Amino acid sequence: MLADDDDPLLGGGGFGDLGNGPAGGALFNLGRLTKSSTINTFSYLDEDDETVNTGAVRSIHELRQAGANSRFADEMDDILDRVGSPSAKPSSLRRGALLELAQKMKHKDFRQQFRNHSDGGSLFKSLADETDLVSGYAILAIVTTLLAATTSAHLIQQLRAQGLAALLSKHLDNTADITQIVKDRKQNVSRNAQLTMATIKSSLLELPAWKPVSPTSLSPRTLALKCLDLLMRQPTHTSAEDEVLSQEVTDRLFSILADGVPNSACWDFPNLQESCDFYLALYVLEGHSISAMQSRLGSLWTKQYAPIVADTLEVALGRPTDQLGDLESLTLRLSLNITNHNGEASRLFVDKGLLQGLAKSACSAFGMVLNSMKGDSFLSKVLESLIMMLGAMINFCVYYPPATRSLEEPGDGVGTPLNQLIRVFADNHSKTADADSMEKTQLNVALGYLSVLLGYLCLSDSIRNRFVLVHPRKSIQPLLESINEFIAFHRKVAEAQGDEGVKQGSESAALTRLQALADQLAVLR
Repeated sequence: MLADDDDPLLGGGGFGDLGNGPAGGALFNLGRLTKSSTINTFSYLDEDDETVNTGAVRSIHELRQAGANSRFADEMDDILDRVGSPSAKPSSLRRGALLELAQKMKHKDFRQQFRNHSDGGSLFKSLADETDLVSGYAILAIVTTLLAATTSAHLIQQLRAQGLAALLSKHLDNTADITQIVKDRKQNVSRNAQLTMATIKSSLLELPAWKPVSPTSLSPRTLALKCLDLLMRQPTHTSAEDEVLSQEVTDRLFSILADGVPNSACWDFPNLQESCDFYLALYVLEGHSISAMQSRLGSLWTKQYAPIVADTLEVALGRPTDQLGDLESLTLRLSLNITNHNGEASRLFVDKGLLQGLAKSACSAFGMVLNSMKGDSFLSKVLESLIMMLGAMINFCVYYPPATRSLEEPGDGVGTPLNQLIRVFADNHSKTADADSMEKTQLNVALGYLSVLLGYLCLSDSIRNRFVLVHPRKSIQPLLESINEFIAFHRKVAEAQGDEGVKQGSESAALTRLQALADQLAVLR
């Protein structure tokens, strides 16, 4: 099937690639280094279409189109009359109308007419009051299809105002496939409606937005998660984020994480069905974590959710290094966002032994990346995860200084993660000026963050002595030089970007902290 530039539902979107392009970002707020961008889509209400009559009828074509528009308006009025409003008892009339609309929504022409001739107000009325699972599923099918092909602040505003969060929350607990649910006699779904639901399920599973996974079953939970996923990819999602990702929805998302952490099937992404829900929950939570931690919810996330994230990170670090992928990257991002400017969360992660775990994984990742550069199989996914590991360790050291003690060991420390990291720095930092390829440039980013990490660690007398012992130059001067190069580079980048408001302020604060670190090390050398 050829990509359709006018309707990306047929040509793209989806999960995106978490690992292509150079890794960058704020010094201590790495966040989404190369997170997939919002999908490129047509406007839900604002984009003009050739089917719209913009003035006086001037041709037979326009006369015919005006007639088609009128017929569609009549058709929509009929469907919306049957949709009505949610009721305490399931209505077969409402079910039938919603299923009909969900089935029609897969067609591009219908979606275009729908956005041109309907504002969706009647369709999405009182979503919070919907108690019928079948009707609710049909509504989510409609919303998911629209979001997969549409960017619209108006649509998101409607969904938020009418209680989409409550509807999503009700569906997040149900993990049975929808075709099995509608066969249950308790649901009282007609044979024709069952067949229609099966068709809707098939249409939903054909959306390119599912890539790179190919789920075979589609439960209310999976559909609700995909709906949330697509909402988070909308360029205007921040305006509705706090309301759609309500406390109840967030609790359920973290429950999915907590239940999935010990389940090996959830980590076999994208091969197993269980991993799909786990991935989507992780994606949505990572996307929401920055704004949540910067809001009044920050303390709640630290107390209630940080332990779940720490457990998730512990399992992620136990995965084979050469298999680090999207799940591990998202887990590291989420860990970064929760520990950034957060001493309490950083202490929690350190007390769980995660600084040691990250150091061991970073050593392994460095080895694999360096070896891959000798051949033709550069491990970009592993490198991205490596940068996240270094960023998390920097967070721990910056916001919880006692963290350095967990890497202090008696003796010469031969073979320890600390010694290995110092050796990686000693063997490679002088080569950073020789970057003549994208791969070497990306590696330089990791080496830059390694120098910052070692700089904070060397504020400890014992670790500074260890660095001097291991490094061939028997001095921390090479480390100080590397940090100063790092500062100079990012200062040039910040100046080139100019004034960008909050982002610029964040970069400036990070550079100030780095300069303070360099000044401290200069005194100690």
